[in-house]
Amino acid sequence: MIATGGSTLRAALGLLVAPLLLAGCAAGMVSERPLFEAGGTDRLEPGLWAVLDEDCAAPASADLTRWEPCAVPVWIGENELTAVALQPFRSAYLIAGGTPRIVQRHAEGGGYGPDSGNGRPETDRYDFWVIEAEGPSPFRRIGLWNVGCPEGREMPMSDSGEIRSGSCLAESAAAVREAALAGQGRDKMRRVVWIAPLG
Repeated sequence: MIATGGSTLRAALGLLVAPLLLAGCAAGMVSERPLFEAGGTDRLEPGLWAVLDEDCAAPASADLTRWEPCAVPVWIGENELTAVALQPFRSAYLIAGGTPRIVQRHAEGGGYGPDSGNGRPETDRYDFWVIEAEGPSPFRRIGLWNVGCPEGREMPMSDSGEIRSGSCLAESAAAVREAALAGQGRDKMRRVVWIAPLG
């Protein structure tokens, strides 16, 4: 159940987003095509998760009416996440192998192609996040941050608003990993914790 009153209706990410997982809105490195494939055995524990601001206490239950405004609900499955902005939205994701752990999120209709005339761009978009996990997989507590752009690579806001200031197009998986290793965007890391199983 998704409560829709008061503090339980919030903008979410992006996270993967709260800057964490808002469909098509997170600044940072983006691509019009997938750059990574799933690899390794790392996975997130399926269930209801909370994205937490700094100094925000983790909710004690799955009852969203008891959550503090600083906690944002995200439902995470094996390869799909669901968050709540003005309406629920879903995004596919995968965890790539290697170091650091990269999450590639597919934001349908959040791309940077020509405007189709109805306010929706013609291309989809992929954005990239780093997981800093606590404990073994499947993870229940992580730090999550959007891979930021190298200095001087940010694009200006487009007239249509589809390109968010602070974003840049990623040329390759290696470029994303290089920016992640350099800590681009880490200052905006959020804590994300598992709360309860799905269902």
